[in-house]
Amino acid sequence: MILKGIRAKVLDRLDVKGTLEEQVSGTVGFIRRNLRVSYRIEKAGPREEIPEIPEAVYREAVLNTLTHRDYFSDTTHVYVHMHPGRMEINNPGGLPDGLSLEELGTRAVPRNWLIADIFYRMGYVERLGSGIYRMRSAMAAEHLPAPRFSPTVNAFKVELFSSFLTAGLSQEDANICHWLSIKKTATTKQLLSELPLSKATINRRLGKLAKEGWVKIHGSGRGVFYSLDYGPGINETK
Repeated sequence: MILKGIRAKVLDRLDVKGTLEEQVSGTVGFIRRNLRVSYRIEKAGPREEIPEIPEAVYREAVLNTLTHRDYFSDTTHVYVHMHPGRMEINNPGGLPDGLSLEELGTRAVPRNWLIADIFYRMGYVERLGSGIYRMRSAMAAEHLPAPRFSPTVNAFKVELFSSFLTAGLSQEDANICHWLSIKKTATTKQLLSELPLSKATINRRLGKLAKEGWVKIHGSGRGVFYSLDYGPGINETK
């Protein structure tokens, strides 16, 4: 793995080699070292560190990368790039045969069954095929954007963001998404009462966010309401 911590220029770089266990621990340690951390103190309790992206999420992304990468590809490295407010992991090999992007996270189709079984036996994963679901669920629990997955024929990219702004949304769209991440569901009327936007602007923004895959639209007519789209089974409502 080639790892880079980027802040306008490369500030940290690491080439991780060794056993699978060494690659996991080395990569996770590098990411942890380069993430921003905030602190929370409740009453007289101890100080709690809050990383901008949950460790459970990027650890799962690393495990998925090692499990699903194409080890016979001409591309010899997995690349981890860290930017202010976001990180991306690029690995050789697209989606495994028989798995579509829409099915991602709903069933297990490992490219390398032996490696998947090794990680399971080592206790790194709880259940085969549940990693994507856990990533999405952990981001939803912290009111962060859903992970973005971008497969091509020969590569697979995972992007993780520390806010809706760093995910590339405008301030107005980010405000809508952040509010929905907290409230889970909302009607247009509820959004109007919380956000300083006109009804026409909110409806236009919600339509755009739904088209881009950020927001789900439920119901129709006067009964319509909205929720963030974290993927199948995450914060789903009827």
